[in-house]
Parts: sequence; structure tokens; C-alpha cells
Amino acid sequence: MSLTCSSVLGHRKKIYKDWLTQESLNKIRRRGEIKGELNRCRTRIEKKEVQEKYSIAHREVKQSINRDKNRFSEEQTERAEQARASGHMRLVHLITKTFSGKQSEPAISVKEKQGNSLFTQEGQLARYKEHFEQFLNRPSPENTPDILPARNDLPVNPEPHSKEKIAKAIKALKSNKAAGLDLIPQETLKADIPTKVDILYGLFVNIILGTGEGWGQLRKLAQDRSWWQLLVRVLYPAKGKGIDDDDDDDDDDDDDDDDDDDDDDDDDDDDDDDDHDHDDH
Repeated sequence: MSLTCSSVLGHRKKIYKDWLTQESLNKIRRRGEIKGELNRCRTRIEKKEVQEKYSIAHREVKQSINRDKNRFSEEQTERAEQARASGHMRLVHLITKTFSGKQSEPAISVKEKQGNSLFTQEGQLARYKEHFEQFLNRPSPENTPDILPARNDLPVNPEPHSKEKIAKAIKALKSNKAAGLDLIPQETLKADIPTKVDILYGLFVNIILGTGEGWGQLRKLAQDRSWWQLLVRVLYPAKGKGIDDDDDDDDDDDDDDDDDDDDDDDDDDDDDDDDHDHDDH
């Protein structure tokens, strides 16, 4: 498998800087060979000798790279001065970005219908508006798609949730948690539950009945994590642990407690039987 990968894919080639000379590349390659020889050493004496050779090679690589970098910097500086003297400011900015290491993404050009580029923000926004108005304001298609009716109706209750269910959702919120963006802790929601229930009940009625008056309020409330958890618990009880699941969990806990009590009674009966057997002997 390794031979197949080497023949088909080959080894990954290292990408070096453009300003490195061939002399520096040869020294880097020589240092790698000494590093491999160092890894193959078995005795301490042999490893110490090769380590000295590696230190010398590493020092030569650093010195050669510094010379190449200084030479490249001097060449680019002279090139930038010549470009500034001749008025090529674009080349000056490119050389400056090369030294600073910042590579900014080119701006997206917006063109008119005639093909002329737009450079002002007002012109670009006007062109975007013209494009989307022409693209979206199209006539309806002649052939409408045939949408088949659903085979089975989903068990969705279209009626608004009761106030008891909303109050149960508020009580189910976890305490001692960090507040949301509006710094309203969940303990505050639990402080005056009847008032919160009246507010949320009117909001949910507007949303479910489709009057359209509650979406702005929902958007504001959803910015806070505490309110969002409450909305999810009431509107989508299937997400995570719903409100209806609490009763089931309570029933399961009661069943588990009953089972534990039965097991304890059985153990007590067994202990009594053992005591009677010992007395008989």
C-alpha cells in the first residue's frame, strides 16, 4: 500500500519562500540528512558527535536565511523607491503589504448593464436594488406545480396552550443559570408566575391564531436565553424534554420507587426465613 501511495500520490512537496537562494536550500537539505542520521544513533558517544554536526548545520542554515532575507529586503526597498519616483503607487502599496504580511481581499467589483464598473457605494446599492427588483418581480409561472395532499395529518394541536401549561413550563426552568442578553435571570421569571403567564398567554394566542401581532414581541423575547427556553418548552415540547414528559418522568420515578420498596420487602422476608432456619438447627 505504501509503495502504491508513493508511486501514485508521491510525497508532499515543501513550499519555501521565493527569496531563498539555492545555497540556503542545499543547507536546509543537508541539515535534514544530519537530523535523520541523529535519529538513527544508538550509542551516546555517537549521538553526541552527530549532535555537534547538527548544531553547526543548523547555525549555518539560520545565517544563510538571514542573509537571503536581508538581500530581499534591500532589493524590494530599492524597487519601491524606484516605483515611487516613477509614480507607480500601486507597486509601492503591494511591496508595503508584502513587508507587513497583511493580505487584504480584493473588493468585489459591481458593474452596470453596459459593463462599466461602479466605485461609489451609492451606485453599487442602486445597482443591487435594480438587479433584485428585476430578478424577483417576475410574473407567476404558467404551469403551477401539482402539490399532493399529505397522506397522514400530523398530530398538531392548533389550539392555544393553556395557562396551566405555561405556568408548568416556567416552573421547569432551571435556576442558578446565567442570564441572557437583557440580564433577566430565570429566578425573576419564577418570582411572579401569574403575571408572566398572562403576558405569555396573550402572546401565544396572537402567534397561534395568526393575527400577526405577536411576532415583533417574539423577536424581542427570543433575544434572551431565558425567554427563549421558555418559548421552546411551550411551543415545541418535543424539543428535548417537553412539558408533557414531566408527568411521565414522575410516573416512572414512582414506579421505580415502588419496585425498590418491593425489593426491600423481599429481602426482609428472605432474612426472616434464614433466621428461622438457624433457630431450627
